[in-house]
Amino acid sequence: MFGPEQKYDVSEIGLIPFITRYVNEDFRDYTLIPVFISRTFRHRNIFVHADSGIEKPEDLIGKKVGTPGYGMSANTWIRGFLLDDYGIKADDFQWIETTKSSDGGSLKSAFADYYFKEDFPISKGPEGVDESELLLSGQCDALITAITPTVFLKGDPKIKRLFPRVKETEIKYFEKNKMFPIMHAVAIRTSVLKENPWVAKAVFKLYSEAKAIAYENLESSTVSRVTLPWVIDEFENTRNIMGTNYWKYGIEANRKELEAVMRYVYEQGLVKRQISFDELFDPTTLKIEEIK
Repeated sequence: MFGPEQKYDVSEIGLIPFITRYVNEDFRDYTLIPVFISRTFRHRNIFVHADSGIEKPEDLIGKKVGTPGYGMSANTWIRGFLLDDYGIKADDFQWIETTKSSDGGSLKSAFADYYFKEDFPISKGPEGVDESELLLSGQCDALITAITPTVFLKGDPKIKRLFPRVKETEIKYFEKNKMFPIMHAVAIRTSVLKENPWVAKAVFKLYSEAKAIAYENLESSTVSRVTLPWVIDEFENTRNIMGTNYWKYGIEANRKELEAVMRYVYEQGLVKRQISFDELFDPTTLKIEEIK
């Protein structure tokens, strides 16, 4: 989407990559609508070495933390809750960006354009060593990443999550902050919107209707639409905790998340200036709400 080949008029797009290119590179080829189709809590994405002495978030201070990319969306949300809930700043530990990713994804050999002070504690890891190997070897004490390290997936006892009761921790985060972190949104080609202003609301309506069907499929006991045996129980439990429409679309329903992420990208040095989230979205969708 950000390159010369832009195949789709309507596309899923990473929210934080879109923000950084909008602010830093004046990217205007696409415009967002407030449909957020990828969301997840991120406490499960902090991994530590068993010998690191890290038992709680505050123990990360002064430690070496590996990552396939400082600017990853998952990392942005993690740094956000580490600061807001635990008082830990991004420069309280030494970042090591790996030159290789254990999921096979390509990584830049040089740093991205970050906008923090010159002495910010970040360095490149050894050539050809991915984040999983970095943690297992003890070259870093912890990982903050969207990628589950291979050694954890294989059950290596030397690698564990920082939060052992991760679901319980994430529920407490939601109950305290009333935020469900946004990863991806829907974007529409800006030229299409200029020629057809009605498209933004129409696409929003389609996604809202599709989500209503997805909810119905999750609660149906006639036939399972998801390959999980107790999906209905999980669906009901989620609604009890987060509300009936827990995967919300629309600006007002997601104002806390949007304001938080705009603050995070600026505080963490991902953008060179701070803006309001309103200008990222098509104006016709700023007050649109889902059909009840």
